[in-house]
Amino acid sequence: MVGTITPNYIKIRQGDNFTVLFQFKDENKFIDISGSTLKMYVKNKADNKTVLIKQGVVDDGINGKAHIAILPEDTIKLNINNEYITDVQITFGNGETHTIYPQNLSQVASFIITQHVTE
Repeated sequence: MVGTITPNYIKIRQGDNFTVLFQFKDENKFIDISGSTLKMYVKNKADNKTVLIKQGVVDDGINGKAHIAILPEDTIKLNINNEYITDVQITFGNGETHTIYPQNLSQVASFIITQHVTE
């Protein structure tokens, strides 16, 4: 349940749950994301190999609410010393695809795994 998301990185303790929440708005109006799909890719920065793919869940399409759940089994196999990169895309029901995270077009976000002690 503990993790951090900033404009530049997602940080999660290895073996923990973390939920990334999304709220889609255009100015003060909610964007209807009914029928949309979300995908998060995590890749090894050194060789661009995909190490994790997560599907998002639309919780309340009319009010633009969705989430991506990262589970303990998703991070337990990842190395805390590796550099990972990530982004999240939404594909609307009409087929339009947009990268929604990170928002800065000139960079990718880091996906950081921190060490756990308890087993």
